[in-house]
Amino acid sequence: MDKPKPYAISQWLVYQAYERVKANRGAAGVDGVSQGTLRNYIHAYEQGGLEALRQFNPHPKTATLDRHWRNWRPTASNPPGTANDRKFGMPSRHPVGPYRRRRCPPMPPNYWGFTTRPVQKDIGVSELFMSPPLIELAARLQVMVDQRLFGVVTGDIGAGKSTAMRYLAAQLDPQHHPLCYLADSPLTPYDFYQTVLDAWGVAAPFHRPQARRQFVTRMTDLYHHQHQAPILIIDEAQSLPGVMVQELRYVLNTGMDALTPFTGILVGQPDLRATLRLKIFEAIHQRIGLRFHLTGLTEADTAAYVAHQCRQAGVERALFTPSALTVLAVQSRGLPRVINHLATIALWD
Repeated sequence: MDKPKPYAISQWLVYQAYERVKANRGAAGVDGVSQGTLRNYIHAYEQGGLEALRQFNPHPKTATLDRHWRNWRPTASNPPGTANDRKFGMPSRHPVGPYRRRRCPPMPPNYWGFTTRPVQKDIGVSELFMSPPLIELAARLQVMVDQRLFGVVTGDIGAGKSTAMRYLAAQLDPQHHPLCYLADSPLTPYDFYQTVLDAWGVAAPFHRPQARRQFVTRMTDLYHHQHQAPILIIDEAQSLPGVMVQELRYVLNTGMDALTPFTGILVGQPDLRATLRLKIFEAIHQRIGLRFHLTGLTEADTAAYVAHQCRQAGVERALFTPSALTVLAVQSRGLPRVINHLATIALWD
């Protein structure tokens, strides 16, 4: 018992091996080998396996794969290089049986040389990547603010709609354009009036008709007497109930439909456009002064976006090959949020 072991395997390595076998549902590696077959293989080639572990060589012997993967048996009788011979644990060019990727330990935080965490969600507005679609949306949002229009902004999930609203808020002068942002999906008319009035320090009456009149009075007073044009942004508008969409018609009908003292912006997914085209919402659809659909990034913009994110994290060199960027653009459909997830997994997993 006191004789030293001819090998040194840490508990961490054993635990990692267990986790890989467990993740493969009993298979020892990518070959689909059962635990019993692996035990026999290790017993038959124990010395060679231990020597390979000491030399960090995971492929001590060649193994023969029969026509059917379930009939796999280790053997060293055939000379290496034949059609059915390959390294144990190495996937063939045409894998036989269930193939699962072997998970490796994650990269250390400083492996790529980042000074900060890349693709952060809370990136500053001044550090945003201004893609052509985002530049166009920012210009249209500015027109909405200048002319106090009722606008609609749509886009796929993760396209950057809320980021564009954050960029708009950073460009506004709070003394002239105070902003109220709402992102409640089950938003009712009374909740809308109460939230907006609370933002301007006014207690909302208990009943909805009184709250509506108080809202109109407050918006008109801000415009005429305080020379302010408020900005009201309703995010996730595709989930608004029909009664709230209908209420917008009364909100926008100020001064017998001759005055709009504020800018209203609905932000939502593409379903919002289909909802507003319904006949029951025709009065709202006609009042839309400006609309924009935010699309995903092109392949060239995706490459520039990834390079921009890496530069913001302190890495100037290219970490992704052109082919990897092409796959990234196709699989993410150019959506920045999906690009962030895929790039993060590719860097750290």
